[in-house]
Amino acid sequence: MKIDLSFRPSNLEKMWESWLTPLRYREPTLIVSYPGNDNYRRLQQMKEEIAFVSKTLQTRQSIYWIELDYRQKTWETAEMFLNSVEREARVGSANILLLRGFEKLIKDHRTDLVIALRELYRRDSYRVMLVCENNYYDPDNEKFVLSLRTFEPRVVALPLYGLSNVQSFVWYLANKWDLHLTDVLVDEVVAKVGGSLGLLKQVVWYLRDHGVESLDEALGSEQVLWQVKSLWDGLTRSDREYLRYVAYDLHTRDLLPMTRSYLTNIGFLTQEDIITIPILYEYIHKYEQNPRGVVLDGEQILINQQDFGSHFTDKQKLIMKELLQNKGKIVLRERLMELLWGSDEAGSDWAFDSQINRLREKLKVLGIGERHLVTKRGKGLSWLM
Repeated sequence: MKIDLSFRPSNLEKMWESWLTPLRYREPTLIVSYPGNDNYRRLQQMKEEIAFVSKTLQTRQSIYWIELDYRQKTWETAEMFLNSVEREARVGSANILLLRGFEKLIKDHRTDLVIALRELYRRDSYRVMLVCENNYYDPDNEKFVLSLRTFEPRVVALPLYGLSNVQSFVWYLANKWDLHLTDVLVDEVVAKVGGSLGLLKQVVWYLRDHGVESLDEALGSEQVLWQVKSLWDGLTRSDREYLRYVAYDLHTRDLLPMTRSYLTNIGFLTQEDIITIPILYEYIHKYEQNPRGVVLDGEQILINQQDFGSHFTDKQKLIMKELLQNKGKIVLRERLMELLWGSDEAGSDWAFDSQINRLREKLKVLGIGERHLVTKRGKGLSWLM
């Protein structure tokens, strides 16, 4: 989420471009403005400068503005709100939703509308621009904004505090709570927690209550673990799938490109596909390996506690057992071929690929798809979950 609090008239042209740029990536842009001032008039002009808008958004679609005001119509349900947007939208256009009165929406704690907005800005044909009036905007409501999974873990929310980086945010919290930290400890907190402001708050809070020497204890605490789980649960299925691939160092570049772009833009990933929240990375490895309940128990292959060993051939069971014994790790192709055929010439690449394809078909019947059995190109296979 892009948040801009600058109002210098000399900066207007640059400001409009900075406001529009996040919309290119379908991020919501939050503008804290004043009613009826020069910013509002400039916004009206900008809407008319379609060529400038198109260039900034880098889109060949026609631009269509949808203006709605939460102060005038609050919408009883999220469905009513989405219907209002759909009635105004144009097919084939880049629809820019300009929603005024976002400060009132926050004050009313309309989480349902925030979720609806999230769904909109994940669609290809929508961009979302949210406008708050500064004389009504209450900075105390920042807690609510930062608690919304939609806006985590974007460090661009730091301007709300007048800060520029995550380290300064930790210092801000420490000073606010009269907590004495060292530069080394601040760097260690950031290195272990990452860029989620909500998680940083939770960890520093724990240090305040239990002492600065309790960082390791804080990272394993129920409060922090619950916050990590909440962050994870707030992601879509494709978001979680992509993060699992990254966490297990599997082939990702040509998988779910729009999801990768989104996760990078909101700060979950760097451009190099590194998860920016180390404790989320650890959470994936510890708790999200095997949600389908596929386990190896002696000679049995249990799926949701039911033995499906007879469902697979002997060779398929050998492959399954090796993969399940090395969950999350890459099992080399050569290793699997040796298990199946030893030094027998029957173990050709074609025969191995046929075995894997038949295994995939067997798994598919049981509702276990490619996101579980993953190919690492040029290396081997991995059981991801």
